[in-house]
Amino acid sequence: MRPARQALAGLALVMLAGCQSLQSALICPSPIASIPLERGEGHVYVQTLIAGRPARLVLDTGAEVSLLTEGATQRLGLIAAKLPPHRIGGIGGHRTAATLIPAPVEAGGSRLGPWPFLETDLGHGRPWLPADGILGADFLAPYDYALDLSRNRLELSPPAPTCFPASAPGTVTLLELRPRTTASDPPDPLPTVPTTIGSTAMTALIDTGSPDNVLFPGGIEKLRVPQAEIAAHESEPIFGVGPGSTRVAIAALDRVTIGALHFSDVPVAVMRRPLLRAGEPDLLFGLALLEGLDVQVSHAAGKVRFRAAGGQDSSAFLDRGLGP
Repeated sequence: MRPARQALAGLALVMLAGCQSLQSALICPSPIASIPLERGEGHVYVQTLIAGRPARLVLDTGAEVSLLTEGATQRLGLIAAKLPPHRIGGIGGHRTAATLIPAPVEAGGSRLGPWPFLETDLGHGRPWLPADGILGADFLAPYDYALDLSRNRLELSPPAPTCFPASAPGTVTLLELRPRTTASDPPDPLPTVPTTIGSTAMTALIDTGSPDNVLFPGGIEKLRVPQAEIAAHESEPIFGVGPGSTRVAIAALDRVTIGALHFSDVPVAVMRRPLLRAGEPDLLFGLALLEGLDVQVSHAAGKVRFRAAGGQDSSAFLDRGLGP
């Protein structure tokens, strides 16, 4: 009987392994959309179909809401819902926006369902980027998404919190800087993470809508950047975010740590005016740092994972002495 028992035990182990493999497949589903990204003018673009018509959108993880220009709304044949106008605050100042009736969205050959874009004058009466609007963090937050700028690819997957264990290398906790007024309020869709500059703890927004890394007033204060040093540099307008927004280039940041990755000589600009939103981060990491990184975000798990895409040399600022 012993051989029979051993055979049954072996069969049980095989069945258990098969169940575990099936469970893993269910826990970590395949992407439902693999979307190619385009680069130009210092920004990242997504080609979409909205209501069956082509629309080019800026991929902006630093935008709380997804927006369409007034011209794009007319061209796409969208109409506004009978709702009070929204008041939006951002780097470029306050503006109002009308809520559009949800329109079907397709990208990368996949149908991603209807979405209620907002309509506003993105250029504040001035020429804006060669795009029809912004695909913001609110659109991405319901998914687990992977952004690989080394391959210019965005992948969207169904949320699977167990695929983001806290012990995985390079994994950090998502922070919610925007206060909720009620328990039913949705979580902050912006991907904000903890980081350190030298030995100083900071909060950083992952912002694909910004070509630059930008230090905000809170970060200036924490790092004790002398105002005289800021004033000594000539300011210039920040392209694409509205009038009155200026930056001042300063020396690069050293010993920047995000998750398990370490960076040095990271260029940064200073924003002289605060963002017009509650819960402002200390700085944002734009495309200048995100180039060559693979960033995976899961709001369902409350985690972000950072990896050097294609090896340690894929990012110009990775510290080879400290990197993984």
